Amino acid sequence: MPTELVRGYLEKVEGYGEDYSLADLINNKLRQEEIFSERDMTVFHPSSVGYCARKVAADMIGTYPKEQIEERILRVFQNGHSSHERIQNWFNEMGIMVEEEKRLTDDELNIKGNCDGVLELGDDGLFVLEIKTISAKGYRYIKEPKPKHYAQIQLYMHLAEIHKGILFYECKDDQRIKEFKVEYDEEFVEELIEKIKYINECVANRELPERQYEKNSFDCRYCEYRETICWPDED
Repeated sequence: MPTELVRGYLEKVEGYGEDYSLADLINNKLRQEEIFSERDMTVFHPSSVGYCARKVAADMIGTYPKEQIEERILRVFQNGHSSHERIQNWFNEMGIMVEEEKRLTDDELNIKGNCDGVLELGDDGLFVLEIKTISAKGYRYIKEPKPKHYAQIQLYMHLAEIHKGILFYECKDDQRIKEFKVEYDEEFVEELIEKIKYINECVANRELPERQYEKNSFDCRYCEYRETICWPDED
């Protein structure tokens, strides 16, 4: 017989009875964590700066319907979090992690977030750290920082007032590593700030920005809002 805690994880399973699996337990634990997440979606998160303005505004407004993220993707996210912690622990043990999960805010721009850390690398000084895990299929194409990640670390460097950064990529399949040192680009950051101001203005007016991409583009293909607010009446 499952305990009350187990029943709590299973109670939303369709056809719930005594025939449950460990996969059911895991999936419903992660689903409940997603539903009751304490992440504040009314603020602008730096991790979203490279994404579609329409999606970001919809998340911040919080009233638009969206497709449910499948359980497999929730497990992928959880695996990514665990990898981040492992890599952060390495840098802590080496004594080069100055601050882990550094809090970064800008009240005027309604920004709140955390970078993965700040490293001190001898005479080279301080670097903002951003860790990314990626599948082997995607890893082989990494020759330079991905645009979304580049935008994210640029905003982190601006907020942290540290003008050097490292994007650290680990392959999820076999732990190969690539890393890229990034210099602060003031002009590029100014463009990001204008985008953030525009999104904040849309949110304040309870309006959505115009669609940026085609329906079959990579950015739209896996978006939770693709079929609900962007192309709701198309096959």
